[in-house]
Amino acid sequence: MFLFLFQACIACAQYPGDRESEEFEQWYLDHVPECQANHLGSPSKMESDGMIAMFERSEEKRGLRYVTYVGDGDSSTFTNLKAADPYPGVVLQKKEDIGHIEKRVKYHLTALKTKMKGQKLSDGKGLDGRGRLTKDVILKIQVCIYILISVIYL
Repeated sequence: MFLFLFQACIACAQYPGDRESEEFEQWYLDHVPECQANHLGSPSKMESDGMIAMFERSEEKRGLRYVTYVGDGDSSTFTNLKAADPYPGVVLQKKEDIGHIEKRVKYHLTALKTKMKGQKLSDGKGLDGRGRLTKDVILKIQVCIYILISVIYL
């Protein structure tokens, strides 16, 4: 079973009456068990809260402990997970999602090409062009990084 976190509930949002009324209060009390809004806080914290909940219930529900977290490098989820300390005395490890690393490499190299457009390097040529940082070269770099990381994680 997956844990889904929602900040809003369609039924709550579409309630037709006055939200200050006693009718709404009674409706809401009856609705709470099925209400989809099960997360309070910022959207950026939803991933962390969901992951912490999964780790904390894993022993009871699955009879196991997750000791490796696979995630993207651009989130604070792992930091928050370690701070929650779901298994006291157990050191959690983080593995980077290779796909995210590849995307970040492509993003940064493409951004560098854009930033350097029209500028000349020390040899008088631009960064882009034949024998330079083309889309094909960026793709080759991504493949090399994928292979390198795959070997490291084996």
